[in-house]
Amino acid sequence: MSTLRINNIEAKSVPASPTLDEKIKLTNSSGDVLVHVDGKTSGITTIGINTTAGNITFDANSNVVVTGIITATKFVGTVEPTNLTVSGDLSIADSIVHTGDTDTKIRFPANDTISFETAGGNERLRIASGGQLCLGTTSGPGEIGLYLGDGTNPAGHIYANGTHHLYILANAYFAGGWKYLGNGEANLLTLQNGEVIFNSASTNSSGAGQALTWSEKLRIDSTGALRINNTRTTATKLHVVGGTASGTAYDAAVFAGGQNSTSGSGVKLYLSGCENNPTSRGVILESIMTDNSNAHRFSVKVGASSAAPTERFRLPADGRAYFFGNQSSTPNGIFGFRYDKTNDTDLSIENLNNSSVNNNAGIRLASNHGNIKARYFNNGGFYVQNSSASGYLHYFTNNVSRFYIDSSGNVNINNQGTIASSNGALGKRLGIKSTANNVIIGETTQSGNGYGLHIESRQTGRSGDARFAQIGLRNDSSGNGQITFFTAPSGGGVVERMNINSSGYVTKPAHPSFCARHNSGNGFSGDIIVLTRIENNYRSWNTGSHYSTSTGKFTAPVDGIYYFEGQLMTTGHGDGDNIQDMISLECNNGRLTYGRQRRTYFRSHADANGYYTTSTASSVNLSAGDTVWFQRKSGHSWSYSNLNYSYFTGWLIG
Repeated sequence: MSTLRINNIEAKSVPASPTLDEKIKLTNSSGDVLVHVDGKTSGITTIGINTTAGNITFDANSNVVVTGIITATKFVGTVEPTNLTVSGDLSIADSIVHTGDTDTKIRFPANDTISFETAGGNERLRIASGGQLCLGTTSGPGEIGLYLGDGTNPAGHIYANGTHHLYILANAYFAGGWKYLGNGEANLLTLQNGEVIFNSASTNSSGAGQALTWSEKLRIDSTGALRINNTRTTATKLHVVGGTASGTAYDAAVFAGGQNSTSGSGVKLYLSGCENNPTSRGVILESIMTDNSNAHRFSVKVGASSAAPTERFRLPADGRAYFFGNQSSTPNGIFGFRYDKTNDTDLSIENLNNSSVNNNAGIRLASNHGNIKARYFNNGGFYVQNSSASGYLHYFTNNVSRFYIDSSGNVNINNQGTIASSNGALGKRLGIKSTANNVIIGETTQSGNGYGLHIESRQTGRSGDARFAQIGLRNDSSGNGQITFFTAPSGGGVVERMNINSSGYVTKPAHPSFCARHNSGNGFSGDIIVLTRIENNYRSWNTGSHYSTSTGKFTAPVDGIYYFEGQLMTTGHGDGDNIQDMISLECNNGRLTYGRQRRTYFRSHADANGYYTTSTASSVNLSAGDTVWFQRKSGHSWSYSNLNYSYFTGWLIG
């Protein structure tokens, strides 16, 4: 065999500048360098193979063993090392595959992303570029954490933030705000500040990424209190709210007693402050089946001091209600209430709001016909209101009618119906019926004048005072009885018109009467004698002002029988003057009477000093507005004088 030895081969890209280092070197097989390429010119790769340590060995099976570091741009084919230690970076373009099981891989599907695949080449786990750990999904759109999916799409999320809060989410994630992972409802379980909180969000139908709003459903706070569907801070240990939507009813249920409908099955809810013996102290709420067909009763049992709870209230299936009070036997009635004690047992209905006089407390009784209400108002008024136009009020004792108000408002005492009346234009009636005298009693404790029983009549809308008439059955200052009658003039209040005293004497302060006397000179209006002295004293008066001192006429204020009398002391006569029928009493309907003294001629020797006194009187039936006067006979010219002789008087008889 011939050996070719080449000591120094130089290769260079620019022949004008050769160097000794730019060469290919081959050595013999004794361990010297066989191949060495070392180029200094840009673009020439240096290759060195050193066999002195036996770092590359080729055996008969074409296996190559390399001792040391192999740096290559690319390996092609299967590499099956027994042990592989990599002290630097190991760059893999896509996958690390399990030998003999190509479906199981560790992949690098994108920048900053690693995934794990199993059977069928399905991805099972991924660490995304944002640090999201995705299990069963390839997507983790929100904060760093664990995303759980259905094999493709994310369905849940678990993550913690910098304030030591842990969030476990279903169909939701956080990315600058809470969002849906997909369609459907979303739920959130939060562990924060010593509390466990469960929230939910309504159904989404607009796809992933839609903003959501949480609604708290359950919370166990740092004190151990449990709040269901409630975000308020009420200091309770168990707080359950069915829902918060207005106008919506929510179901909540507690079941016990088995599935079968068996009498005696049910639920007992114990509320007690006695931890040592909670079932024997405190309050028990019972819902117990009373037959085998799901009929139930509801009971409240309450424990007294050092005593087991006893039943205080029961609501049977038929809708009755019983309050046992301090008794154990069932009270009577549909709504039974019993409490045995000394003095009063009150059923109190209270409204103590003082904002308006219209505030009231009451009770309402209703039937198919209507209803009746009894109400006590904030101004002290007590009202009984019947809604029916045909309603009435009836009180019985031992099946005997004692008090009855009919539908028209008529009041009857001791009679089952409305007592009849033959009066016309009836309004309302007060009727009393018995087998003896019927008495209306008004008793007063006052001893002064004018106290007793008064019967008053009024008119709604009357000008001035609504009271227009009154009868007083009253005492006087000495305790004697009297009956006084009052009436009111138009637009005014009542005035005493008649009084009957304890001796039976009748006085009428406003009874029409007058007495007018001569004042001075001769008073005539034509032939009408006008007397003008009205002093309102013992000898002259004008009660009611019905006599006119201007006309000399009396005007009748009412229909009735009146009496009038006139007298004159006449003067200015001469012997033989005609004095026959010299005066008369007249009215607008005609002459009433002439003078009592009827002589034909004046006699100087018989009539003192030229004076002649004559008078006249008559009763007359007048209508209101009629007038009566006293007059001189027409054609006479005499005069009159002297207040003690000359007067005109009259009054209403009745």
